[in-house]
Amino acid sequence: MYRLQAYSQAGHIIANHSHSHLNFNQVSLAQYVDDFSLTDTKLSQFSSYKKWFRFPYLREGDTNKKRDGMREVLQKQGYINAYITLNNYDWYLENLF
Repeated sequence: MYRLQAYSQAGHIIANHSHSHLNFNQVSLAQYVDDFSLTDTKLSQFSSYKKWFRFPYLREGDTNKKRDGMREVLQKQGYINAYITLNNYDWYLENLF
């Protein structure tokens, strides 16, 4: 948490990307929401925390029910979906090296 505190104090935005970086396509909606909520609780202490959520692996669920369920959770808790407009596959390049 020390690193996040330093980022926050330096003015960087802190946002939610999940606690365990779960693949939503491989877990239940309930498991995913629990993981998301744990992160919200931990990050809410930072002054630069924004209620933005970026789905790990950019996966919003493998069923409409999961997708819509998580979108409803985000809306109810005042979050916005921090989608991206460009995927540069940095994770892929890192694995090559």
